[in-house]
Amino acid sequence: MKRVRILLVSGLVMGAALSSGPTAGALASADEGSAESGATIVQPTPESPTCWTEISSGKSACAATESELAQKILDDFDLMVVSSGTTTELTVASSESARSSEVQPMATWVLGQVWVDRNYAGFSRTFTTSRANPCSQAGNYPDAYWSFDAIYILNDNIESVAPLSPCRIQLWADANSGGSTTGQLGRTADLAGFRNVASSLQFSR
Repeated sequence: MKRVRILLVSGLVMGAALSSGPTAGALASADEGSAESGATIVQPTPESPTCWTEISSGKSACAATESELAQKILDDFDLMVVSSGTTTELTVASSESARSSEVQPMATWVLGQVWVDRNYAGFSRTFTTSRANPCSQAGNYPDAYWSFDAIYILNDNIESVAPLSPCRIQLWADANSGGSTTGQLGRTADLAGFRNVASSLQFSR
């Protein structure tokens, strides 16, 4: 079976009224279609086109809408999707779900979102991290996804991106940050010459 490398990070979780955990980092090998602890990456469908992946753990989910996705993340993982600045539809919905929850959710911080069509349309995936300092490269473990083999619908199929400030996103044509690259990008509605090219990405500042 083909093996792919995915950068997996576990980090300190912080936020208002949130508990914290130990910091650790590891570059792990994973079977195609899986992440840390053998967790299968959930793939989108026409009925559930809006997806989420926590880079630091490999947890993932898909749903019909951002509101349903926020509730699913809370119900299945006891996580609230938060941002360090600009809010998104998902973070707003997640906050609303958390207010009515009987559990005290942990935080997972938004890095950014990618889409398979131009102008932020089509199947989408929001990437988050449990690290309290998202987009930093402290400890040489950046917030990156080094191979899209486990999220195969994104491989050579991304057309628009929206990193969440202060994050920037960088795409590469090959896995493991190989081949040509976009350099660091902000919100981009059309990747133009890099449309349907990317096979790995990194969020940084």
